[in-house]
Amino acid sequence: MLNFNKLSIISNNFVLLCVFVSLWQFFKKATKAQGHEDSQRFFKSIITKYREMKKIVSAIIITLLASGTFAQELNLEKCFSLAEENHPKAGEKVLLDKSLQTRLKQLDKNFLPQLNLSAQATYQSDVTKVDASVPGMNLDIPSPDKDQYKAKLNLSQTIYDGGITKTNRQIEKAGNQIDKQEVEVSLFQVKENITTTYFSILLLQQQKAQLRTTRDKLEAKYEKLQSSVRHGAALPADTNVMKVELVKLDNQMQQLERQRKTAFEVLSELTGKELSPKRVLSVPQYGLPDQTGFTDRPEMEMLSLQQQRIDDYKELSKRKYYPKVMAFGTAGYGRPGLNMLSEDFDSYWIVGAKVSWDLWNWNKADDEQKILSLKQDILEKEKASMAKNFSVKLVQKKSEISDYRSQMKDDQKVLALYKDIVASYSSKLDNGAITSSEYIEQLNNQKNAQLEYELHQIQLEKAKVEYNLTLGNLTNQKK
Repeated sequence: MLNFNKLSIISNNFVLLCVFVSLWQFFKKATKAQGHEDSQRFFKSIITKYREMKKIVSAIIITLLASGTFAQELNLEKCFSLAEENHPKAGEKVLLDKSLQTRLKQLDKNFLPQLNLSAQATYQSDVTKVDASVPGMNLDIPSPDKDQYKAKLNLSQTIYDGGITKTNRQIEKAGNQIDKQEVEVSLFQVKENITTTYFSILLLQQQKAQLRTTRDKLEAKYEKLQSSVRHGAALPADTNVMKVELVKLDNQMQQLERQRKTAFEVLSELTGKELSPKRVLSVPQYGLPDQTGFTDRPEMEMLSLQQQRIDDYKELSKRKYYPKVMAFGTAGYGRPGLNMLSEDFDSYWIVGAKVSWDLWNWNKADDEQKILSLKQDILEKEKASMAKNFSVKLVQKKSEISDYRSQMKDDQKVLALYKDIVASYSSKLDNGAITSSEYIEQLNNQKNAQLEYELHQIQLEKAKVEYNLTLGNLTNQKK
């Protein structure tokens, strides 16, 4: 892509080529000219032609740049997409999804067999003894040892957990959606900051362009006045006044360019991509859609997701009191084994199943349901409060838009009058009827009127964008 320095070189080379052709024609005609005065007058006309051509070529280059022929245009939607791609917050979504997958895998392991190994050695003060005597029989019932040893491997398998795992999966997924929506809320705030910075650059861009136009007009008048001074038709003081004004305009344009560069640096930080100050920003054009609610606002959507997650918590509160079924098995080795009267080490095993069910919980489930319902009501009130604030902001934006449109109509009338005045004063200055100071005063009035109009125009488009941002559906309402 061509930059401004290259374009300046192209412009100068083109003008020099035109001058070379003109000089060649000059020398051909100069040999036929009668007298020194004719040659001098013709040479001055060549210089004037050079300056005029340079202005024309520069104007063409500027027009091409503004139209995007050479300079790549940057629009507001592109800045939004760059922020969504490059902002550090945007990278959190991938990490949140990875975290969700890990938590879901953990929950799925609730239905995998659980193994547990345990071992113990004990010594007790007494053991069970059987003292029995039967006439005619010699019964010797042994007693277990006071020191006992056990090592066993326990296996358990959940068959039905009342749907707790399934509900917890839903809660985790809902939490993931809320976390990602919080990222969207943060990115939406970044978009609002981008909008403010973008339109400040647009304003600086328009102001500089208008100052350039004013300067070109003044420079043309300055060169014409210099010619009048050389011919004794005007005073040198008049040219000095214009020269001072030209210096002032140059300083103002340099100051605007510095501000524009700083604003581009801010925009680069917000979008996460280096943006050249030489890029041209396009003026967004948006309509005013009908207000149908604020469901597209990321904050409202996040509150709705939180309400939905509470529904999942309600379901979990019920599931906690459902019956649960489990199978289990134990393999062990120790003394004694399952035969409590044996004095030998022995291996053993046990298998079985069990059911657990809380038949009465003192209405804990109902209390939990009421608490969760109250939390949902609180979120609903928060949504209503947020919608109210957004509605107030929309009313303010509508009023601003109406005011800017009215001001622009007045600006156009004032600007048209000043254009006529400047044209009249320009003719008077050429005829020596007024001073250059009087002409500059009216030219500045026209410049200020033009800047005022362009300011209101940009403020109008900014208000439209902010109106759509308030609704939360900016990308869907472009016209």
